[in-house]
Amino acid sequence: MVYIFENLQLCDPEWLAEKTKNLPLWRLQKVQALKKQEDKIRSVAAFLLLERALQDLGISPVPEFAYEEFGKPYLPGYPVHFSLSHTKNAVACAVTDRPIGVDVQEKMEYSSRLAQRICSDAERTALENAKDKDLALTALWTKKEALAKCSGKGLGEKFSSLEEGVFTLHRPGYCLSVTEEKPEICILNEL
Repeated sequence: MVYIFENLQLCDPEWLAEKTKNLPLWRLQKVQALKKQEDKIRSVAAFLLLERALQDLGISPVPEFAYEEFGKPYLPGYPVHFSLSHTKNAVACAVTDRPIGVDVQEKMEYSSRLAQRICSDAERTALENAKDKDLALTALWTKKEALAKCSGKGLGEKFSSLEEGVFTLHRPGYCLSVTEEKPEICILNEL
């Protein structure tokens, strides 16, 4: 299941103050360590999405995260895998019973330099032939990020195919990719 929240414009300092009252201390400390207000809001929103997802699975409260070797968070003692992502326009949380990765990214401007750095020859050719190069690069980036989050090893890992098992959703202003072929998607209007 993928939970998405797009109404970040509704999350002002009052919203943040109210929502942080109920955070567990370990998460509150992470939020307070962030410098920018918008990063704090996105971090809290991501946590609230995870909290909602886990409640739907009968898990409450959210257990403290543990971290794998390369920093991927997990819930020790629970057969649940999750991935969080946020960008200017949206926050996403994917939860399932197997490793998963989700990435959400606002539509970026096409850059041949970035394409050269992150793409295979075939991917660069596809980008060059795309009608909307900005959208194509954003979708490709989110696919790679989702796969990297799923593996827990980061973007240094090479992926033979970005099409198998990766679903991409195009929304106004952003793309979301998740390492499931047909995920259930729940777009929430409030947190």
